[in-house]
Amino acid sequence: MRHSFLPIQEQKIFKKEYLYHIAVVALFLLAATGLVGVCSLFPAYIYIYIEGSSINDTIVSSGKDKNISEILGIEKELRSDMLLIDSLSESFSSIRYSDLIEQIISARGPISIDSIRFESISTSTATIFLSGTAPTRESLISFKTRLETLNKGNKVDLPISGLAKNKDIPFSLKVIKSLQ
Repeated sequence: MRHSFLPIQEQKIFKKEYLYHIAVVALFLLAATGLVGVCSLFPAYIYIYIEGSSINDTIVSSGKDKNISEILGIEKELRSDMLLIDSLSESFSSIRYSDLIEQIISARGPISIDSIRFESISTSTATIFLSGTAPTRESLISFKTRLETLNKGNKVDLPISGLAKNKDIPFSLKVIKSLQ
């Protein structure tokens, strides 16, 4: 049942054009809907962008404050550590093991020293134990005297048992050396 008085060829052409018109209108409505959707999201995008940049600025500024406070704290600790190191280095700057050993070696004369042991060192004194062999009793006594005269306040303890022999005397001395 046809309700048209147009010939069939013409009806087919109009039907095809009608379908094209429906497709164009549908695509137009779809495009318009997409444009309205994008436009409705644009204010939300602007709001999120502004909020994100303000939060980022806040984080950056708090990070700078945190970095500055951390740097100041580290600098304060370094200053206190440097003061401590300086105070400790002043007390140890006058004490050198090599200088003490050099003084003992220079005073030894014909005596052979087997070992030198540092027991305790403070800012004013050092306790040193020496052991070795002396060729004669007189050379051992003169070595003791030379050690005592190196610095004022030096004390040398020579056990009497070290003087029992006349030749090739093994000895062990305790030297309390003044460092002032």
